[in-house]
Amino acid sequence: MAHQALYLNRPEQALRCALAALGNTHINSAPIVGTEAALLAARAHARMRNEHDGVAELRRAESLFERVTDTNTPKWAAH
Repeated sequence: MAHQALYLNRPEQALRCALAALGNTHINSAPIVGTEAALLAARAHARMRNEHDGVAELRRAESLFERVTDTNTPKWAAH
């Protein structure tokens, strides 16, 4: 839903969706899901010209991505 909200130029809604996803993911068991949500949050912040929070979300995404492995990535989330 965050992708769609960004497409419709509704960054506040996109941010709410991305943060909800981050709050509901089992980041420890599937960090790729948290990575995607953090990247969407960063894009929403960028759209709202909120550099500080956007950079913070990019850092969170990078930290989560470093924990991604073949064994902790669900098949539906693999790229």
